[in-house]
Amino acid sequence: MGDLLSRAEHYRKQAETYHELAKFAEPAYLGDFYRGVAVRYVFMSQELSKQAEKDVGSAMEPPPVVANDDEPPTHLSQDLDLLAVWAGERSRSGEPK
Repeated sequence: MGDLLSRAEHYRKQAETYHELAKFAEPAYLGDFYRGVAVRYVFMSQELSKQAEKDVGSAMEPPPVVANDDEPPTHLSQDLDLLAVWAGERSRSGEPK
């Protein structure tokens, strides 16, 4: 399971890297390509995280989710934020989703 989680974290970092590259890429089509790669990494990371959770089984219950501004956001919310930003940038540029 540890290997799955470390790979998932690696994919999250790669998604962040490609998302940053997309912000400043020239020409514009290269930015779209980088954003697409970032989204793929996010999905790969989510799949590995889900697989790791399945491996653990139902013996462990997840901790309750408590909203607290002092705590850093969870990986899932970061992943969803990344996808939302990517989708928002595409819709502003007038490109189909």
